[in-house]
Order: sequence, then C-alpha cells, then structure tokens
Amino acid sequence: MKANDPVSFADAVAVDAAIRAGIPGPKRPKGDGWFVHRDLVPLDQVDLSTAKDHGQLDLFLNECEGMCGV
Repeated sequence: MKANDPVSFADAVAVDAAIRAGIPGPKRPKGDGWFVHRDLVPLDQVDLSTAKDHGQLDLFLNECEGMCGV
C-alpha cells in the first residue's frame, strides 16, 4: 500500500496515530499505546522492506512441483 497507494497509506498512518493514546479502561490505561503494526512502532516508521529488497535471492524461483523430498 505504501508503494502502490500512497493516499490509502496516509489514511492508515492517520488511523495508527489516532489510536496511539489507546482506549481508557481498567485493563489498559490510557497512554500505554496501541499500534497497527506488530513491531509496536508508528506505521510511518516501520521497515516494510522484504528480504528480496535487501538482496536475498529466491533460489527456488517458485519452481516447486510438489515432489519435495522425493
């Protein structure tokens, strides 16, 4: 979404920022912080690159025939 639909990504970043304060209540006090991404950092600061972006080769080239281990 960040690369292909920047408007939608900006909306997602806005939602992520809006929920940051959390939901007040006895189990989760306000200020603990809520995040959209599992790394628990603001969405606009998340490293969204893939292993391929870092130079990792796909040695299988998606050539699985379903005969693994034969």
